Amino acid sequence: VLINGSVTLSGTQSINVYCNSGASLTLQNVRIDVSGTADQCAIEFAGSGSLILSGANYIYSGSQRAAVETSSALSISGSGSLFANGGTNAAGIGGSSGQNGGSINITGGLIYAAGSGADDIGGGNGGGQGSLNISGASAVFLKNNNAPSAAVSVHTLYSNETVNSSKAY
Repeated sequence: VLINGSVTLSGTQSINVYCNSGASLTLQNVRIDVSGTADQCAIEFAGSGSLILSGANYIYSGSQRAAVETSSALSISGSGSLFANGGTNAAGIGGSSGQNGGSINITGGLIYAAGSGADDIGGGNGGGQGSLNISGASAVFLKNNNAPSAAVSVHTLYSNETVNSSKAY
């Protein structure tokens, strides 16, 4: 599915969502699972964009791909939740294998991100970490945090925290 402008998705999907630069995608109680197919990305932002959360949303990508892929600027907001599980060597939110993590700004919602052999939020395996800013009414929970600066295996970030390239989560 190619997204230009503003679009709302809902329900269970077995699709790849490709968002052109400037796209605004609202997820409303969505489940996208393409984890059974190698190199398949559930949601990909080709340039800067926004992701708005409503209800509970579950996103799973195939090996080598982030669940929500971006190497540019991505804004995540809303009052819903996002469970983003990247495939092998990919971030939950950010870069796929070998890709940078981009600049991710979370201003609302409950985010649970899980990378596999990569940052939970940030770069894919072999990619740059990118940056993460959290503000507003948001909470971010990370499953693995494979970054070398990690002090614990599970890290929780709450609103008003900033993470830069020296410490990715």
